[in-house]
Amino acid sequence: MSDHDSTLAGATEDPVAGPTWTVSAVGTVFFVAIVLGVVAISYTVVHHETAVKVESVPSAAFEALRAEQEARLTGPAHRELRAENKDGSESIVIPVEQAMQAIVAESGGAR
Repeated sequence: MSDHDSTLAGATEDPVAGPTWTVSAVGTVFFVAIVLGVVAISYTVVHHETAVKVESVPSAAFEALRAEQEARLTGPAHRELRAENKDGSESIVIPVEQAMQAIVAESGGAR
C-alpha cells in the first residue's frame, strides 16, 4: 500500500492568500452596503410614519392653546390676575397693536 492517498491531494493545502483576501474584502463591502441600505430604508419608513401620525394632525389641546393665545394678542384690553404678581394685584392685558401705539404716544411720536 501506498502512503499517498490521491483523494486528499490538495485538500490539506493552505488556501492562496490573494483570493482569500479578495473574497473577504468584497464580502465585507457587500455586508456593509446591505446593512446601510436596511438602516436607510428603516429610517425613511420611521420618519414618514412620524410625519403622518404626529406632524400632519394637530392636537386639540394645541389648537385650543393657539386660539387662546391668538385671542389674547388681538382681543380687547382686559384685567386679569397673573402669576407674576405676587401681591395679588391685577394686570391690564392689552393687544400688541395697542401696546405699540401707547409706547409711540408716550415717547412723543415716531423717531
